[in-house]
Amino acid sequence: MVFSVGQKVVCVNDEIDAFPCKSSPLCYVMGLNGLTEGNVYTVRGVFLVDDDPLYNYGGVYLEEITRPINAKGVEAPYHQKRFVPLQETGMKILESILEDCSTEGDTDADRILR
Repeated sequence: MVFSVGQKVVCVNDEIDAFPCKSSPLCYVMGLNGLTEGNVYTVRGVFLVDDDPLYNYGGVYLEEITRPINAKGVEAPYHQKRFVPLQETGMKILESILEDCSTEGDTDADRILR
């Protein structure tokens, strides 16, 4: 799955050893820096590790967490399999639209009720 910058994602796996990392230059062995299963995050950047067939995976950087620089001099991304896209329900989308309308003035519903 490929995520995009600005996309909301939900962490579904915060187990430290879920995706072993031994030789990848982006490996970061100092923990997950506060990543928590069930929390919603915003994708800040995406990265594809494709130079090593053993570690060919997509990674994501998060707005809410900036990891320390690792021994290779880079911020290691989180493995993409730790996340799923946030699915907004139809009701949440409708509420968002209604909220936007109410801040701009009368909604269609207001005009209909008059």
